[in-house]
Amino acid sequence: MAKTTRSVVRLGVEERFKVKVSIDPSGCHLWTGSIFTKGYGRFGAQRAHRVSWELANGVGLRKLVKTFKPCNEFVSLPKFDGL
Repeated sequence: MAKTTRSVVRLGVEERFKVKVSIDPSGCHLWTGSIFTKGYGRFGAQRAHRVSWELANGVGLRKLVKTFKPCNEFVSLPKFDGL
């Protein structure tokens, strides 16, 4: 019996992030992934809006910096060109 092997494709952070975002007709980026108990989008152990900002700007956020959320939806994300 021949042994079959599976090919595992590992996606990068940006690709994994993109599949959890939906863009509504008004252009808001909405988080469709899991959320923390307080309602913030969750990407791994981080808040999704912070990861979005980091992907857009190429640098990390300091803990006390609050990012601007452009839409009135609680699960909205700052826009970045990668989406």
